[in-house]
Amino acid sequence: MAAGMKIDRLLSRAEERYGFTHQEDLVAFATHGMSLGEHFDENPSFVRLLERLKAEGGNYADAATSVLGKAR
Repeated sequence: MAAGMKIDRLLSRAEERYGFTHQEDLVAFATHGMSLGEHFDENPSFVRLLERLKAEGGNYADAATSVLGKAR
């Protein structure tokens, strides 16, 4: 599948499933999807992060940095 189509799907999922509207969050989500795998958001660490952001609000781009840092 072409990279552009994957990016479009990732951006749609970020907007529709997680309610992301800020460009920084959308770019981070798509970048993570392209580098970690299209379904990276099903990983338990990201599931917890996304649930916390949905409940408490916050910036995905910044919050995801902590998850990625722990994975290294």
